[in-house]
Amino acid sequence: MRNNRKDIPVAREKDRVSPPQTKTKTMDFRLPAWSQAAPPSSLSAVLCFPYHETGWQGKARTIQHIQSAIRRLETKQPLLTCRVFRDARMGGTETRIRFLQDHTIPFSELKVEHLGPYVPRCYRLLQARGFPQRLFVNDRVMAEQETRTEEDGWSNVLRIEYTFVEGGFLLWIHLHRTVADEDCLGRVINWLAAETQPRELEADPGMAVNFLYPPLTTERNATSITARGMSAAHDLYPCPEYSLQVLPSPDIAGISTPYNGTTFDAEPCVGVIFVFETEKLRTLSTLIGRQVSPTATHIPLYTFLAATAWAHITRARFAQELGDGPIPPWSRAATIATPVCWRYRVLDPDAGDVHFGNTLAWPIATLPAEMVLGFDDPSRGQVPHVVQLMKAISTSVRSVDENFVESRTKFLEKAVEGGRGIGLTVFPDCATDLVFGSWRFVGAEAKWDIPGVPVSRAERVRRVGPRFMAGEALILPEREGAGELELLVSLPRGSMQRLMMDRSWMGAVCRVVE
Repeated sequence: MRNNRKDIPVAREKDRVSPPQTKTKTMDFRLPAWSQAAPPSSLSAVLCFPYHETGWQGKARTIQHIQSAIRRLETKQPLLTCRVFRDARMGGTETRIRFLQDHTIPFSELKVEHLGPYVPRCYRLLQARGFPQRLFVNDRVMAEQETRTEEDGWSNVLRIEYTFVEGGFLLWIHLHRTVADEDCLGRVINWLAAETQPRELEADPGMAVNFLYPPLTTERNATSITARGMSAAHDLYPCPEYSLQVLPSPDIAGISTPYNGTTFDAEPCVGVIFVFETEKLRTLSTLIGRQVSPTATHIPLYTFLAATAWAHITRARFAQELGDGPIPPWSRAATIATPVCWRYRVLDPDAGDVHFGNTLAWPIATLPAEMVLGFDDPSRGQVPHVVQLMKAISTSVRSVDENFVESRTKFLEKAVEGGRGIGLTVFPDCATDLVFGSWRFVGAEAKWDIPGVPVSRAERVRRVGPRFMAGEALILPEREGAGELELLVSLPRGSMQRLMMDRSWMGAVCRVVE
């Protein structure tokens, strides 16, 4: 949703830094607060394509074609060639961006043997298994290299890799979280895909993006921020999703949960993809809508699926991790975080199209655990609890408006200036908490023209990461007309087994990809 309000304080002209027109010098810039507070890790995806070339000459043409597309992208979006540095300073860290003379987007091969022993070397086997998420979530894939390429501490904004397997081609996209969110990842995939098209069909990516200025400006306090001052700031700008921390090390600066925090799970976590028929989900959501109001005809699939997942996952985790006895006092509330990008919710269309940076907000909804655990089966016409869950989720997502972003911007600026760490109050390692996100529109509809690839769209887009996190659900990218929705759920192994034994949950699932 785009907002055309003119009274929102977007960056003043003097605050804006236009991308350099030529690569003639090195320039450093300090990133705005939303980027300063982002975790210093990469946001990564892999696109899976069938591939028909077998000889080295065909593969060389493929590599050269993509390399040329990357070079054209560098010309149109020069800031993607920048590098990021987290500079340790008194009381915290500062994240800076650097535009380097003649620096390019790294493009290299990720050899298949580096993917680990469980990744099939044959694309048909990968297809037959349904592209399991576990094959792309392991330390060997990420290797903690993230976007780092040199020993000087600088990381690339964007890094691209490729892998050839028998009958298949994998393209890996890595964006640095300090300057990117899920929306940015989708835009980069679309831009690169457009550059692979024949020149006469090549799409114009539009204006050069800019992440060197804050999208919203606030009054900055030049006075040093003390611990007492930060407490006052937290009271002045109430942000229930954030907590302030004293940094034991500048290496862990940035929002520390859930992406780069320490897990305390005694049991290993697993990730399973639950596949739903889109039409069946629509039927269930419509059934609920009609019972709530005879005139209601549509409930967003996102809201319905989030409420359903929240209830069933919480029920499975409580039964497995807390037992079947009375609910402990510290577990009497259940919380769901629904991260959303606020770019087009707050900025006007032109500013939103140009701005490129981290705009990931973390609205949360909290309900009594008994209400979430008492979820009724909507297929049987029992809807009171699911309606309450859906209302809570919808309210939290709608809360991300101009006032929400402005208060968080002020809070993050003061936290960064005061050298304080920023954590999330939702903690997915706890059975009471769940993170529910969506990559539904990330890269699945990008149209490619790659030599040796017989299709114009990636067969699957999967998220890449070092490990599974307890208590997370993510809608995976969906191809138009597929008729199916894939939901990745990651849980401790025992809780996952409980979830898969839940007849009400599995009754809506058409198949499972493990």
